[in-house]
Amino acid sequence: IGKTVLAEWLIEHASRMGVRTARGICSEAGMPPLWPWNQVLEGLATTRRRSRLAGNPAALTLADRESANAAVVSSVTEAARSQPLLLVVEDLHWADVGTLLLTRAVADAVGAHQVMLLITSRAGAGELPPEARGQLAALPTSARRIPLGALDQGDVGLVAAAALGRELTDAEARELRARTGG
Repeated sequence: IGKTVLAEWLIEHASRMGVRTARGICSEAGMPPLWPWNQVLEGLATTRRRSRLAGNPAALTLADRESANAAVVSSVTEAARSQPLLLVVEDLHWADVGTLLLTRAVADAVGAHQVMLLITSRAGAGELPPEARGQLAALPTSARRIPLGALDQGDVGLVAAAALGRELTDAEARELRARTGG
């Protein structure tokens, strides 16, 4: 819950500042390959070479995948010329290999542009598959990693109050923290 709340806050804040935002979410439910990047491109209203992402990435040759990645990077950098961008890819721990590679390609390419790429992922032991761990470890040195620890009872109460529109009792905050691990 902490990663998503933080991402939503950043999206809202960036939008108020005139930053164009787009978001893609990886899903444990088994969405099609490259799903989060299709969502990002739709959020940018970019259709340039989108058909490359709609097919079966596993059936693409290496050259086709590289071309598709290059097309997405071009679309992102082109969109950033007219307005700063915030791109959010959430729950990368559930990403397919194609999404991991494309996310890495975008991260490698956007440093010289008005683009902020926020990637959220679980990082606990056993929660991050080796492929995702490898791609995250290989991000450019300019990438900032911000580990989010568990929230204490007071912070759980604040987040829940913001979501519910009412304050929690101490007992409710304590139980919610225990059930969610903070």
